[in-house]
Amino acid sequence: MSATSEAVAGYLNLQTKDLMQQVTEYLRKELKVPQYSEMFSEEMQFESETEALFAEHPNLEEKINKLREVMKLTAAKIESDPSIKVSFGVFEHIKALAVNDVRRYRGLRVLKEVKSSFVPSFETLKDEEFKSGRM
Repeated sequence: MSATSEAVAGYLNLQTKDLMQQVTEYLRKELKVPQYSEMFSEEMQFESETEALFAEHPNLEEKINKLREVMKLTAAKIESDPSIKVSFGVFEHIKALAVNDVRRYRGLRVLKEVKSSFVPSFETLKDEEFKSGRM
């Protein structure tokens, strides 16, 4: 294995989850995907909003296709290198972005999953540790 290949494997082993979170946040922003209760209720509305989004931003498809190519290469590297250990969920999301057309991204589960907005503070964590007897 070359030094470059080892470096890529090392990076993917340590950073794939964070990378996927950043890609997901970026795509949600660019594709204007609602994150919480505002999910698309009607298929026709969803399709027309998607077409309008790409019509209003002519370079969007090309820009996201470049990211899709990166996801394809990342998925191929993970599949071909047994030294790379990535959770199934993270790999499933990478693969979904790699194999789907970018105009279908807004409907993918990877972008529609509800993420918690709760970010615990130090005080909250300290209280939980105290209550659980770990302190």
